Amino acid sequence: MSRLRTLAARLRGIFRRSKRDAELSEEIESHLELLAAEHRRRGLSALDARAAARREFGGLDQIKEQVREQRGIVWLDVLRQDVRYALRMLGRSPAFTLAAVSTLALGIGATTAIFSVANAALLRPLPYPRAEDIRTVRTTFTDGRITTGLVGPLELTRLKDPSLPIVRAGLSARIDLTLLRKDGPPLGILVSGVDDGFFPLFGLPMSMGSGLTPEYFRQNGPNGAILSYRFWQSEFGADPLVLGKTLTLSTGSMPIVGVAAKEMDVPRGTDVWFNLQLDPQSTNHGFDG
Repeated sequence: MSRLRTLAARLRGIFRRSKRDAELSEEIESHLELLAAEHRRRGLSALDARAAARREFGGLDQIKEQVREQRGIVWLDVLRQDVRYALRMLGRSPAFTLAAVSTLALGIGATTAIFSVANAALLRPLPYPRAEDIRTVRTTFTDGRITTGLVGPLELTRLKDPSLPIVRAGLSARIDLTLLRKDGPPLGILVSGVDDGFFPLFGLPMSMGSGLTPEYFRQNGPNGAILSYRFWQSEFGADPLVLGKTLTLSTGSMPIVGVAAKEMDVPRGTDVWFNLQLDPQSTNHGFDG
């Protein structure tokens, strides 16, 4: 272990070259002063003594380069010896080596995973126009009950009041359903029911199709499904003729009317969105706002 610590210390020395160069220049200057003083004692003037010292000492740049090369050769030789020693020691203790490598692998993996999550959730900006103006609405009951984090259609109706400084408002309801496939086993997918304000809230155009137009949100109107871009590629092979095909779920069937923008991922991980036909006066708190 002491040799490993020595190796680490020597590696840090790579970044100290500028300091060593300054020390080398000071050392050369001191040698020149000693030679110049010797020539002055022999009767030369200060200027002639300095010139004679420089001639005797030789080219300064060449000397500096020779010293640097020598340092590099010595450093590489020592590094090679230390690496060979470290490998021999690790080979003699396979259990320690395995534990050390496993610990490093776990640490690197955990750090990478944490950064990926933090980058997606906190650092990378949301891919929506004016994303900084998008807010999540949560409900707090006045009787002291804990906040549910959900809203109801009646609250959404109030949020859409033109007198409020809110440009758009929308809601969604996440549901785990099963996709019934003709040529494969059933597949569990994440489906989100949305109201008419949901997709306009994010301002992303459809990749394909017209999406859920107003008639889909009227009472007793038609049903329609929008595929996520990711789901369209993975489940339908990016079929350009997917519009109009039937999506068969465990709760029923509906035609595919659009493919969402590639960047659209709200709620996160949604595979399919479908239209909700809501009673605007309902107080049911079962939706994300």
